[in-house]
Amino acid sequence: AMTLLRRPLSTLRSYIIIIQEQSHYLIISNRQRIEKPPPHTPTSHFQTPTHVPGKANPSSPPRIHPTNSTHHSTMSIPADQQTTPIKKYQFVRRLKSRLARRRIRKEDEKILRAARDDATIQTEFDLPKTVKDALPDDAEKKNNDGRAIVVTECTGTFNMIGCNKAWENLCGYAECEIQGKDSSILQGPETNYDGLRDAVSRLFEGEQQATVVTTNYRKDGSRFKNLLTLGPLRDDNGKLTHFVAILKNIGDVKDAPKYH
Repeated sequence: AMTLLRRPLSTLRSYIIIIQEQSHYLIISNRQRIEKPPPHTPTSHFQTPTHVPGKANPSSPPRIHPTNSTHHSTMSIPADQQTTPIKKYQFVRRLKSRLARRRIRKEDEKILRAARDDATIQTEFDLPKTVKDALPDDAEKKNNDGRAIVVTECTGTFNMIGCNKAWENLCGYAECEIQGKDSSILQGPETNYDGLRDAVSRLFEGEQQATVVTTNYRKDGSRFKNLLTLGPLRDDNGKLTHFVAILKNIGDVKDAPKYH
């Protein structure tokens, strides 16, 4: 500052004009771009002429004190505190999705309680213990089983390896159509994903049976409320090899849109 004051007035004015031109830009955090700030008039006795006497000059630059120019030109918001419209949109989208899943889960839990209280609905099943029990080699025995059974892998995306005739009649798919595919072909917007994840987690934790109500979609796109019973399948050494699922239709959902 003392060095500047020793220079001629014309030189100081040139410095001030340069500082003004470099201090008109600030980082706007919510848009992450550079914009001009609104006009600023500091309280300083050391100012540059802004107009010619007797003539209006509205486009003249604002008066900036030279000692404050560095502060204005370097002011910014840390990157980790910056927000963008895209991030806000993603947050709102995740929030709406979470609230929708919570609503679906509460509705399905209410249906599950009602199904268990209804004496006409079978909610307890004898689960197979091995893959051969779930899908017998005897075709007649496999197809005469009244339980809608499907067997999936216990790793990765839980791809289906086979089903019986009762499952085909309920879901509309033939066994050859589902082998190697995951259960997403039966799922849609109203599926209780949180309940399904919780049920699978309980099986990995050692439980022998998990029950959940969810909405599934047939091959033709029609929907039905599914009382789903899951269980582990093990080999002769007791190692977990697959999961078995028994589906029970406890009510069709009318006016179903065609999602598949």
